[in-house]
This record gives sequence, C-alpha cells and structure tokens, in this order.
Amino acid sequence: MTEKTPFPESLPSPGLAEVRITADSPETARQVAAALGRLFDAPEQSSQPAGPDGSGTCLLITVDTTRAAGQQQPFRPHLVPDARHSP
Repeated sequence: MTEKTPFPESLPSPGLAEVRITADSPETARQVAAALGRLFDAPEQSSQPAGPDGSGTCLLITVDTTRAAGQQQPFRPHLVPDARHSP
C-alpha cells in the first residue's frame, strides 16, 4: 500500500469503530462486511473505487462495538479460555 490515507478530522463516538475494507472485488468486500455485521451492529456503510484507475472496492463501515448484531442489549464477547494459558 503506497498511498497514505489522512487521519480523520475527528474520532468516532465512544463504542463506535470505523473500519476500512479494501478488496479487489465488491463481493470480497461485502463478505468481510457481512462477517463483521454478524458480530456487531453496523448501522452505516459506504463504498467507492479503491484504485486510482477505478478498480477494486473500498468499503467504509461503522460498527457499534457496544451492541451485538440485531440486538438492543450490550455486546458481550464469548471468549473461551485458552488451556495453554491456564495455571
């Protein structure tokens, strides 16, 4: 990746994360966005060409890390302890 993206003028609100997905095809970008959407609520997304020649896709998605996908309750990750790190 040779082109640098400028920093946003402001940070997202607490609990929100802005994710940039750059892929060769729109379908690949949608698959990654769908995977994030199964875990987190993702109320906003937009797309644009990724390459200077109009190729590829850059999908910008905002995820709400405080809400599980489709839920109105707080998100609580289901972490499974790793047996290798147990005392």
